[in-house]
Amino acid sequence: MMAIMIVPGIVIVLTGMVKMALMPREVALVWGIVWAVVTYTITMWVTGLSMPEVLGYLGDKNILVMGFIEILVFMAYLFYNGRGKKVLMFYPGLMLGYPVALLSLGMSRMVAGLDFMAVSFIAASVTAVALTGGVSVLRWMKCDRMWLYTLSLISLLVYIIIYGTV
Repeated sequence: MMAIMIVPGIVIVLTGMVKMALMPREVALVWGIVWAVVTYTITMWVTGLSMPEVLGYLGDKNILVMGFIEILVFMAYLFYNGRGKKVLMFYPGLMLGYPVALLSLGMSRMVAGLDFMAVSFIAASVTAVALTGGVSVLRWMKCDRMWLYTLSLISLLVYIIIYGTV
């Protein structure tokens, strides 16, 4: 069950990082900080829940449906040329909350005996470093809109396969 949850998480992270690499540097950095704060908050929330409650939130087909909707937003960003293009340019991919929640779940259950605030801070630091580092590497690799298109199609394929098996 956990592998079925991790595969869409990896696809979501890659797609989100490519989308953030297409943003201006300052905006991508701000979103990296925002996701670090979100990670801290989610980790504090996850530590107070039991494992069945967390799996009830994360193992739902609704996550895959929301992933489909986000891919539609990414496709609109790629192919739409109207006024809304400027708004879509700053959309980071809100489905990054799912892999962040998986990271929070893993960190909170892996480290026993450590203060919850410390675990939350470590998870937030890992998120900030991973996102900003990944976006920097993608910029160095000259990531363009074709990468987002390709990853969006791969994401759709993964969502369809996993939705059929769950």
